[in-house]
Amino acid sequence: MRAITRYMLYSVLCLGTLFFILEQIPIKRVVVIDDINNFPAIVCRRAHSTGPPWALMQDKEGVYSRTKLVILEGKTPEELIDTFFVDAINYFIIKGEITGEKEHEYGEPGKKYDVIYSEDWDIIYPVDRGNSLRLFASKKHLSIFDFRWFKTHNM
Repeated sequence: MRAITRYMLYSVLCLGTLFFILEQIPIKRVVVIDDINNFPAIVCRRAHSTGPPWALMQDKEGVYSRTKLVILEGKTPEELIDTFFVDAINYFIIKGEITGEKEHEYGEPGKKYDVIYSEDWDIIYPVDRGNSLRLFASKKHLSIFDFRWFKTHNM
């Protein structure tokens, strides 16, 4: 009985150590910006409203004082990152451009929203993981546990 208990304790300790080590390996590093208002790029965050799921915070023309909902197409953060992570308050640099306008299935009928075609994206420091219990997760990079392991729905 003692041997089984010792073996179980050792197994839990090994798995915990493995989890901690994997958590510290960076898969994608964040971009540290001193003053986001003077950073000439498209910056978006997840919008928690009816309509398109992304809010444009700023583009090359400047910072928006009101929420401007946009549609992201191409390579987007929600394709790769786990949903709870995208829904937390994180800001993303979208490497792309505004390509046009179109209606969104959940938006106001007849209203057209800007479409941003994204070729790639980065995340801005600090990383917010929402209600995650991962206490030792770095705010300076994304780890393997931040990404989707399986495709959950069609994008």
